[in-house]
Amino acid sequence: MTLTGSRNPPPGAARSLPALGPHAWTAAGALGLVVLARLVMVVWQFRLHNETVAYLPKSEREEGYHPPLTSLEQTYHWLDGAYTVTLLLSALTFLLWLRQARDNADVLAPGAQRYRRVWMLLGWFVPVVSLWFPRGVVVDVWRAGARDGLAPEERRTPWYVNVWWLLWLWSTTVSGRGLTQDDTEAVDQVHTAFGGALLNDAVIIVAAVFAALVVLALSRDQDGVAHRGRGAGSGRD
Repeated sequence: MTLTGSRNPPPGAARSLPALGPHAWTAAGALGLVVLARLVMVVWQFRLHNETVAYLPKSEREEGYHPPLTSLEQTYHWLDGAYTVTLLLSALTFLLWLRQARDNADVLAPGAQRYRRVWMLLGWFVPVVSLWFPRGVVVDVWRAGARDGLAPEERRTPWYVNVWWLLWLWSTTVSGRGLTQDDTEAVDQVHTAFGGALLNDAVIIVAAVFAALVVLALSRDQDGVAHRGRGAGSGRD
């Protein structure tokens, strides 16, 4: 798959590009909710870690029994549910932003997108290709904003895109494992593997922050190209 496309966007086409700003701030706000929800969970994890745990006899533990959840543990369970809601909201708003960014990129650099539109969604879920397809879609959106005679494939990918993707891969491994745990397993992890739980929290939070940075930076870049095109177009009127 090779990148081909115009080196500069047609002024008339750039003039018609919808602004990405509203989509970007919506997605960034949803990612901010993810960070907030996870930080609240961290506070509860500290409280849980300092809570006295009632251990069952070894024979009962081996048979899968677990003490009833305390009030702190039950609240932690509810907070985890709220965090999951923020994750789903951030995923939806991110994909809506990416769809509009991809539509704009098709106008800015026709033919420069390496992946079909279907991969904007399926790329996140299909095994193996999910390791690089979504990043490739985002990179192509960035490359479409190439200007000053630079071909899209020659535009260097910003460092924060690569950092975001590495953190995303790590955080999905962490979050995916957490989503398959039941309430008692999640609580036990806080009690017995507190350091690991905090490391997971840190990765998820930083990944969300970098995702917001990518959304805002790429939107500002693309809107800048469109604004420049509008200026060029108005100069020809």
